[in-house]
Amino acid sequence: MEMFKNVLIRMTKKLYLVEILFFYWFHDVHSPDFLMSQLRLSPTTETL
Repeated sequence: MEMFKNVLIRMTKKLYLVEILFFYWFHDVHSPDFLMSQLRLSPTTETL
């Protein structure tokens, strides 16, 4: 039962991420600059 709960949590987290991505895609397709600024704010892309 505990394992099932963990799997469920993992799945919901993944779905949540996908939802966010879709939200960004559909609402900011007209402004890629916004997405780029969001990427620049993340520490992983700062080194590029």
